[in-house]
Amino acid sequence: RRHHADLAAGEEARAAAELGTTRFMPAEAELGAYRYRVNAAPVADSPLVINEFMVANKRLVKDAQGEFHDWIELYNRGDKDVDASGMYLSDSKSKPTKWAFPQGTIVPPHAALIVWLDGARAKDGGSSGNALQANFKLSKKGETIYLFDNDTRGNNLLDEISYSRLAEEVS
Repeated sequence: RRHHADLAAGEEARAAAELGTTRFMPAEAELGAYRYRVNAAPVADSPLVINEFMVANKRLVKDAQGEFHDWIELYNRGDKDVDASGMYLSDSKSKPTKWAFPQGTIVPPHAALIVWLDGARAKDGGSSGNALQANFKLSKKGETIYLFDNDTRGNNLLDEISYSRLAEEVS
């Protein structure tokens, strides 16, 4: 048996069965588990960032197929290539793995990469030719766009940008 002062937080000590006593540490821990929420801040030194985006692109910027879709531009502000393979874009913090960059997606130093948000999944896993096409669209009413790291590196939040209502053709 351990003395109650030796109990770590959240532990339970029980006396012999015939005594029928129980002690919880911290006091009242038996009433329910504590909740603790951590809102992770973006990785401060991520070379890959969300640089620009457009919602309701109706006539300004065409994709490789000559169509108009929402888009996000990522920028590599570093001095080395960034392998974005397996990184994720999402418009939902509760679904960080909504759309994954295909294997072999490299962003050269001081270069930009556009991802088209057409709301459909391309047959080859999210790309069509050299164009990247994500399976979601952005809301004109406003929301947050998230860039998450790959699974191997723990899906850390690399960057996020929130926006409010936007007019058509505004980036």
